[in-house]
Amino acid sequence: MNSRFNFLFQLAVLFCFFLVSCSTDEKNSLNEDDASQQQSETESEDTPVEIGLKDINTSLRIGGTIAPLLDNSKYMNIHSKEFNAGQALWYAGFGGWPAESSFDYANFNKVVNWMVDNKLSPHNHMLVGPNFYMPEWLLSTTWTDEELDTHLKSLVQGIMESNDNKNKVDVWNVINEVFNQDGTYRSQGDMLWNQLGFEDDNSGLVGENLINERHPIFIGKAFSYAREKTNKILEYRDYLIEATNPDNGWDKKHKAVYQLLKHLQNSDIPIDAIGIQGHYDIGNSNWVLENNRLANVVEKFKALNLEVYITELDIGSQDLMWTDALAERQKDDYYAVVKQVVEGGASRIYTWGIQDGLDKGWRTNEHPLPWDENLDKKPAYFGIKAALEDTRN
Repeated sequence: MNSRFNFLFQLAVLFCFFLVSCSTDEKNSLNEDDASQQQSETESEDTPVEIGLKDINTSLRIGGTIAPLLDNSKYMNIHSKEFNAGQALWYAGFGGWPAESSFDYANFNKVVNWMVDNKLSPHNHMLVGPNFYMPEWLLSTTWTDEELDTHLKSLVQGIMESNDNKNKVDVWNVINEVFNQDGTYRSQGDMLWNQLGFEDDNSGLVGENLINERHPIFIGKAFSYAREKTNKILEYRDYLIEATNPDNGWDKKHKAVYQLLKHLQNSDIPIDAIGIQGHYDIGNSNWVLENNRLANVVEKFKALNLEVYITELDIGSQDLMWTDALAERQKDDYYAVVKQVVEGGASRIYTWGIQDGLDKGWRTNEHPLPWDENLDKKPAYFGIKAALEDTRN
């Protein structure tokens, strides 16, 4: 009896010890979990969350021109992390319209679809422009006005019907670069579409603000054909149209674009936006920045009840040897340009690509963009970032 009692007593003691041990282990485990959670929360509070340019001023659409490099994860991740918009290129004369009844939208559609999937606002560049951007088969053939008009309509509307782009693309660069530097229109030898004729000016402007007495009919036709297919934003785009100082010799082009915009509006032609390209040189931007000129130009265009964009921003070194000091000057220029256009009321800003050296046909050796050849951030990136921070509401 005593032996059995001793056995049971020892068994009870062991069981109690087991319970206490389990309770202690569970308590220690809970304490460890709490400590781990507290450490995680502390680390989360102490570790700054890296944000993209898109997160600084959420009222602004910002992005870059996107090359069809969907298999380059580092390149594409920059776009998805930093930007809330992007620009997809399509050029009729550079493979986009290889034959009269044949179009190639493959790369354009892939980039658009990627932007839609990654919640970036897609922007097209471009539909109609001078001969440089048009296919050789179109330029080397004699067309009747009716035939040429049919080609114009196909050029504008074909890409919109493909891939449901008419609904996917938020902004269409319908017309690009139709003016000479003196504000006159390109000649028919430089712009085939002029064959469709001219119409009298309806801008209501007079005196030194009346640069052209007549305007090419194809411009209004192209915008109207675009509106037939989409209710999205329709844009005219050009370069050096922000130059308003007559001492620089380009102010007439600015006035000519302003006159065209007034003419289109007064003629009930649908147009929603004006794109200022924005190609500059490091340390040589006073012509557009002095006396707040760039901000004033943005305000002037915006007063027409149009959206205003900087669509192809880059700031290159020209023939100067690349140095750290030059990189800092580039940073200052990016800061000044972005600050003025945001203060003026621009609603979209795009850099002309993001990566130095990628485009072998444009400023290849001028280091013009915010990321270097290895896709590492340059000082220019932080100039943009600082400008957005200093202008956000």
